Amino acid sequence: MKRSHFNSAIVGCGRIAGIKDAPKDNGHIGTHAQAYYRNKKFKLVVAVNPHQEKIETFKKVWGITKGYTSLTKLLDHEVLDVISLCTPSEFHATQIKEILESKNKPSVVLAEKPVCMKREEFDHLVMLEKNSNCIVIVNHTRRFDPGHLRLKQFVEQNELGKFLQGRCEYYGGWFNNGSHMVDTLRMLFNEEPVIESVQLGQNGRIKDNCINIQLLIGNSYVDIVSFDESYYQMFEMELRFEEGRILVKDFGSDIIIEKVKTNDIGERVLVSHTESPLKGLDSPLYHAVSIIAEYLEQRKSLEGRGVLLNEVYGTMDILWKAVDSIRGN
Repeated sequence: MKRSHFNSAIVGCGRIAGIKDAPKDNGHIGTHAQAYYRNKKFKLVVAVNPHQEKIETFKKVWGITKGYTSLTKLLDHEVLDVISLCTPSEFHATQIKEILESKNKPSVVLAEKPVCMKREEFDHLVMLEKNSNCIVIVNHTRRFDPGHLRLKQFVEQNELGKFLQGRCEYYGGWFNNGSHMVDTLRMLFNEEPVIESVQLGQNGRIKDNCINIQLLIGNSYVDIVSFDESYYQMFEMELRFEEGRILVKDFGSDIIIEKVKTNDIGERVLVSHTESPLKGLDSPLYHAVSIIAEYLEQRKSLEGRGVLLNEVYGTMDILWKAVDSIRGN
């Protein structure tokens, strides 16, 4: 489909959408609006939010002419190529359902994670998507990030040897941020982890408790533990291998790779890999919308990236099982 541009809309005018951002021609891209602005194959034409004042602010910042106070009104009046869903997590399932059932559904929904909160919601969305001409892409950001994708190659190519153990720390809710840890581990090891133990964690957020969990990947354990963000925010990952170590720091922005070296007195020590540090979270939303543009132009398959609706089931399954275990206890 060769077009001069594709029309997009953003539903939900919060931080990840771009309300605290502004159009820039260079630098980091951390919001949906900025990603569409910087990719000239897209034109951001509509904003949706239940609060009119937020719509007006968003329109003014991003030069948008149209705004609606509900998704229903948007779908009644607009025909779009892409809808970015940036609303609170508890609304995702209902809103994706409404989009997939609409006569004016877009070709693509780019939904913030988690795609839904309940297993039965997920199953229904999968059924609806199969019967539509619309695909749902879930923004598990590390899967769009060049640094994390390079890291995945290190692990897959066994450059650091056998995996030994791991520890991950996160804040801000199991579904909100714990989902990043679970999905990143699934991406790096290309293996479905097995839950070994689950405990209630530190303070989370409203409607989203933190959970501490131990996973088994192969024959090795990974602990995902929560940190109380009232002290400060903590989002780090340490993965230890026979021949080195991976440190993912500063929310994923810094990726440090260390390899074993034998020093002059015969000791095995860790030294920086020649490619380290990798730059992480290098404008993954820009890469996401670029991939969407390729799909819209060429219908190039997105299978295998781990971001399609059916592909995120493994991540969601671990999230649900952990919550069910806490409730059962």
